Amino acid sequence: MRSLTITGFLTLLIAILMTLVSGSDVQPVDQKSDFQTAIVALELAQSTAEVLSAIGGDPGSPLRQGLKRGTWLDFAFLLSYSTLNALILLYLYGRRALSVGALYAGVLLSVLMAAGDIFENVQLLRILDFGVTDLETYSLSSLIFWTHLKWFALFAASALIGVGYARLGGRLYFFYGFCYCSTAMMGLLGLAFSGPLVELSALFLGLCWLISTIAHFRLT
Repeated sequence: MRSLTITGFLTLLIAILMTLVSGSDVQPVDQKSDFQTAIVALELAQSTAEVLSAIGGDPGSPLRQGLKRGTWLDFAFLLSYSTLNALILLYLYGRRALSVGALYAGVLLSVLMAAGDIFENVQLLRILDFGVTDLETYSLSSLIFWTHLKWFALFAASALIGVGYARLGGRLYFFYGFCYCSTAMMGLLGLAFSGPLVELSALFLGLCWLISTIAHFRLT
């Protein structure tokens, strides 16, 4: 599928651009944080204290400005990666590795991950403009809901993709399936028990997308 390959490379390109526009200052303000990046620490924050630990209290800080640029670009990224997931699922369905029910579930998850990311970004952009006083009176319930919806949909779709690849047969496809399924399990466990594990899973998920893109590029 040429469209899958193009979408895969586009997704990886936007991911690189997001890293570049966010600047070099991407670590949480609190150097004792278990997170490596401020944006994931902010996404998974459960309290005002955790928000301040991630991004500090200055709306004009270079960290916040970089995160805002990356968040705006994320609107393009979310369209790209959700489409990529749907195309991989469609490919696996075409190879009879997934049932029609699994395809419908996967496409629904692709829609949900995009919707969750859109509303998450709206919340993030608001929070990045807030000072300490505004943050102390702001409810994080919407951010928490949309963030968890996005990550859950991403990891659940990855599990479906992993099962599909494994059912294609052969050691190479089994390896692809193992990569996707193990990443999905790690991410879901992270959502339930450990935020930093979600951050690590996001890195591995990017590697999974790279594997799929290269694999399908070789088939075109």
